[in-house]
Amino acid sequence: MAGTVDTLVFLDVDGVLNFGLKDGNRAALFLNESNVRWAAGFQEKTLRRGHFHDMASKLSSAAQRYTDAVCTGSQQSSDTLVRRLAHILQSVGRRPSVILSSSWRKPANADRVLSLEREISKHMGEKFEFDGRTELEPEVGAADRLRLIGKYMQKRCRTLDAEKARPLRVLILEDFFVSALDGWACDGMRMRSAQDVEAYVEQCVPEYLDVKIKLVHCYTEWVTPQGVSAQAGVGLSRRDVEEARAFFQGVVPIQPLATGVVAERKQLDTASVQAQVARKLSAKVHTLEPKQAETSMLDLLDGHLVIGAVCLYSFLSSQLRNLLPACVAEGNFCTPSAFKGVCRAPNFAFAPHAAHAI
Repeated sequence: MAGTVDTLVFLDVDGVLNFGLKDGNRAALFLNESNVRWAAGFQEKTLRRGHFHDMASKLSSAAQRYTDAVCTGSQQSSDTLVRRLAHILQSVGRRPSVILSSSWRKPANADRVLSLEREISKHMGEKFEFDGRTELEPEVGAADRLRLIGKYMQKRCRTLDAEKARPLRVLILEDFFVSALDGWACDGMRMRSAQDVEAYVEQCVPEYLDVKIKLVHCYTEWVTPQGVSAQAGVGLSRRDVEEARAFFQGVVPIQPLATGVVAERKQLDTASVQAQVARKLSAKVHTLEPKQAETSMLDLLDGHLVIGAVCLYSFLSSQLRNLLPACVAEGNFCTPSAFKGVCRAPNFAFAPHAAHAI
């Protein structure tokens, strides 16, 4: 694939190569040795609830859950997370172009960037430098970050020749300012899933180009043992690395269904998956009510189309993505957990007890 496809990575740093714990409207609180020691000491001294008590609870819980992400000494990135980034970049023969989309791209952070480039170089086994940066425009939240990524793609692809341009695979590594994909809007489009983010960036690119986008959203939330709600940019996980590498290598990871039936783990060629899904969609289709189609399907599919197992939605062609919000093929079922609740689309029929491979 490396010789026929160009690859591009948009890299955030905070929340991707380190752990950033949301602290209201303040800057994210980093998971480092100093903060972990403070949290342990503070909790020993007081049982009274309050802002500092809650932050100590979150930090202590995070340190137990995400030991790999703790920054040591004066480091501002986790050695483990930087190594995982290197594994992604080394998954194709020719290193992807890496675009710094983080707030680290600001001139005031030049020394931090040089230090990070040295860290990445160490794990790559060769000299690494960023290939570009998104524009230096004001950012106050997730929508601004996404808009600047889309703007970079517009400029990059605007002058490409349809006949000469090679296929492009774009990987976005982001926590979007420690933000959930909970419906925030970017240029009128609601971001409720990774697929919404991918669709936004894809519509910034001319339709005649073969471009596929994948978002790795390094965000999660949980409740601490003390009952405190926590949200964080948790950094690259092993699963993130596996999915990113599979995306660049043009294969779809197949995972077992959550039905008690153990499916053999295998990899399918992307083009083969697309062709099979296209045939199935053409053969048997249930149409949803127009007003309910998009919301219902996105809720039910939860970002996946199941073909006897979970098939990553981001590998589907643009044409198939456009079909999915309005219809579903018989025999393609989500895992049972995705069917919790009542489908709001009255014309939609499914059999959650069965799963048929295409």
